[in-house]
Amino acid sequence: MASDHRLASSKRGHLAHMRYMLFAMVVGFLVVLFVGRHLVRLESAIDPTETFRRTSRETAALFDHRNVHYITVADDTRPEICLTASSIFILSQGELEVLAWDDSATFFDGTSPKPPVNATNVDTLHAVRMGQAKKIDWIAHYVTHHPNLHDDDIIVYTDAWDVVIQTDMSAVGSILRRMTGGQRGLLFNSEPSCGDSFELPGEYGEYLRSASFDVHLSVADKHVRSVTGRDICRQMLIKSSMHSAMGGPNWSLGSGGIVGDVWTFRQFMARVVQVTTEQIERARADPTVPVFEGDQISFQLAYLRCDDSDAGAT
Repeated sequence: MASDHRLASSKRGHLAHMRYMLFAMVVGFLVVLFVGRHLVRLESAIDPTETFRRTSRETAALFDHRNVHYITVADDTRPEICLTASSIFILSQGELEVLAWDDSATFFDGTSPKPPVNATNVDTLHAVRMGQAKKIDWIAHYVTHHPNLHDDDIIVYTDAWDVVIQTDMSAVGSILRRMTGGQRGLLFNSEPSCGDSFELPGEYGEYLRSASFDVHLSVADKHVRSVTGRDICRQMLIKSSMHSAMGGPNWSLGSGGIVGDVWTFRQFMARVVQVTTEQIERARADPTVPVFEGDQISFQLAYLRCDDSDAGAT
């Protein structure tokens, strides 16, 4: 069968071949994000901004990867998840951990998101966007608090419905270390455009394009610039091109496929939570300001804020 042939070829092939198969939805390049060494937990009093500033890639230690954890967020009980779960089980000898299943409002440790998300009695589009935003809470809580995670473990996050893993992912830790030169880091999938954030139509899209956001392109440049939403996608292109490991930019960083070590995942999710929370506070202070819809925009802005990282496309 074709799938058997792909599996056999994957096991015989060298690691360089595997960069092209991390996720079926990858249409361009991946972004590697390097961070410093200080652990930031969401409940910590340490300001994540200060943590990023006081560390550097030059002082970051190399790491040896350990176990691989496969996770997804699926609040809707759609059967398509079975394909992803079975692929991971058969090809990678792993188990897919499903977060928020069936609109669950309880984390693994019995706590709940605050405030809990309830997608009932709202229009279909709004319910979908609420489900996407829910991903931030669930991933952040998982990487920060799960007792089975070691700093040197690897997390493979995949969206549940529109991503299919078609090969053995058990060696993904080695691939990550090869791409980062043995350092900690994250790989993001690339989207063809900013269509789910700064290119959205309507009043919400117009707000995003007219608003200004913090951007920090390089650790060598200490200046944090304020950039309007119309230019944000280009800033992602520039930042990823500046530090490219594979000769190309990531035009629109996605959040549907992420690979990284646990320690770095925690750092980055703290920044994602920070970006999201700040927008919520703006909306509370000004009724004309909307909260962010979905999750992708928070991941993109968190990437552009990483002011003490060496980031690039790979």
